[in-house]
Amino acid sequence: MAPNLLREWEMKAHLPSSTCLLGVEDAVALAPARESVRVRPRRVVQPAWPWRAWFTIIALPVALLAGLMWQYGVNVPHFDEWIATAPLFEKYAAGSLSITDFFTPNNEHRLVIPKLVFFVAGLLTHWNTQVETFLTLLALVGISANCWKLLRVTGWKDTLAARG
Repeated sequence: MAPNLLREWEMKAHLPSSTCLLGVEDAVALAPARESVRVRPRRVVQPAWPWRAWFTIIALPVALLAGLMWQYGVNVPHFDEWIATAPLFEKYAAGSLSITDFFTPNNEHRLVIPKLVFFVAGLLTHWNTQVETFLTLLALVGISANCWKLLRVTGWKDTLAARG
């Protein structure tokens, strides 16, 4: 391979050059060619709207739902709460509550974490079911925020689906 071709290949492949083997004149002759290669700075795309505007638009439905829950929510157990949570309070009052009561199946699945969370919330609030609905809303907001963060971290914004 000719020396000039070897130098061009080293410059394209970004390999360490063999300038240490060349004379001073050859090394100086190669310097302008290397300086001509510029790395373009990454372009930062600013959102069309500021993040506060997006946050306000996203928070409006959540605030509306919380307001409706506050105004029209009732403190009465509903559907599965009579089957899943009420027996836990009965056994707690009788003194026979054990850890196995949290693992009993309910409609062919086990609700260990929700039973535990709602039981502790019920003990702290004297089984105020409105607190349970607000805990559920808080969990949904947290899950949505984590999904949004996951989409942004994994690069979803660069896909065709995100561009619309």
